[in-house]
Amino acid sequence: MSEIILLKALSGLITLGLFLFFFYGPWQAYVTDVTRQRLFELRDKLFDYALDHPEFKACVASGQIRELLNSMIRFAHEIDVVHFTAMITYLATGDRKVILLRAAGNVDNVIKSIPEAFRDDVRQIVKDAHVVILWHFYRRSLFLITATLVLVLPTIVLLVMMASTGNMVRIITRKFGKFVNALAYEDSRSHRRIVNC
Repeated sequence: MSEIILLKALSGLITLGLFLFFFYGPWQAYVTDVTRQRLFELRDKLFDYALDHPEFKACVASGQIRELLNSMIRFAHEIDVVHFTAMITYLATGDRKVILLRAAGNVDNVIKSIPEAFRDDVRQIVKDAHVVILWHFYRRSLFLITATLVLVLPTIVLLVMMASTGNMVRIITRKFGKFVNALAYEDSRSHRRIVNC
């Protein structure tokens, strides 16, 4: 009897070990590769858009948005729950919060500096990049995936009960997007590729 229990426990530990190896090994690499590929596609979409609209290509903001996307591609492998929590904790205190808010404001100013004829199209590309990063963040977190599985039924019931679900998603995406913009902008500034607006 105790041998069967021991074998089941050993089998469970081996299965858990294999799952954790897969999740923190190949799965992380796969998610990062897929995210980067999608961000490359968005950057290519921006390139194509600039080729189709020479007035936009001549705009300084065109290069700045491209560098923003390049920064997102560059730090995609670093963003996970641990890094995100550490960055929020570090950046949300004192003067660093002001710097972060200023960087997010600078990205908003870059988008606002784009001629109005192109602004909505470029803003959509940046929003799509935010969704890609948000989805990347989620898929790399065992905690978030587990929490989703545990809370999926109550969450579905809550979402069905809420009439403004679409507004909630837009609000969350916008807030997360501002933070991603700020980080990417600061990364770009540190590489001296973006001129302040």
